[in-house]
Amino acid sequence: MPAGLLDFSATTGRVVINYRPIENYLIYGTISRGYKPGGTTPLADTYDSEKVTNYEVGWKADLLDKHLSAAISTYYMKYDNFQRTYSPDPNNPAAAQTNNVDGTTIKGLELALSGLVGDLRWDFAYAAASGTYGSLNVVLPKGIADGVNPTAATVFNLQGEGLDFLPKTTWNLGFAYQGFNIGSGKLVPSIRVSHMDEFYTSFYHYAYNLTPHKTLADGFLTYEADKGWRLEAYARNLTNKTYISRANGGSDALGQYLLGAPRTVGVKFGYRF
Repeated sequence: MPAGLLDFSATTGRVVINYRPIENYLIYGTISRGYKPGGTTPLADTYDSEKVTNYEVGWKADLLDKHLSAAISTYYMKYDNFQRTYSPDPNNPAAAQTNNVDGTTIKGLELALSGLVGDLRWDFAYAAASGTYGSLNVVLPKGIADGVNPTAATVFNLQGEGLDFLPKTTWNLGFAYQGFNIGSGKLVPSIRVSHMDEFYTSFYHYAYNLTPHKTLADGFLTYEADKGWRLEAYARNLTNKTYISRANGGSDALGQYLLGAPRTVGVKFGYRF
């Protein structure tokens, strides 16, 4: 390797154990290892590779004569040298640097259900997660954060603070009716409702770093022909809701926000060869 270049390497993999106590039931456990190489910043700050170990156990089953499918799992992710890029001075983004954080963890639970009642197919998915930072000192700028109003920049340790970009819960629910037979195919109306809890886009936890929760609905009308082609009309954000898709923060208490797309309608055509 040429002199001056950084060298990072790691061994990753996954181990899975499956157990079927009875027919249509599966219990599993898995341990996996992930890796992100380290590097250097324009300011010549070097940071180490990030590694994560994920422990997960779960259960899957087909119930009620296979009219109901269910799956539930829980996981725990432990990070070594979790990489975090930030600017110590929010008014000077060019000063951004990347540091490693030891002790960062994420844990969560995921649930998925789906079923068929006559010609009505439905599905539901739910996820809950929480994560906390390990020890990392950052500069807390002058302003309001977590109810504190410092008159000057102070040093703040993130130990135990919640991770940004991590909503506590998300869920989505969908229904599709498959009972309209027309010609050589069928017409399938469907609707999907999704929800995401609020989340911060910065570890500073300023009010203007908080992306609010949102619940959105999408509608679809699909014609599925027996000859392999399909035509779908859709309306996303069906209720034309005005919502904030992301809070970008800012250098003052007003903040900067990105709005989500308004109601969007369109048509898609597909053909299966």
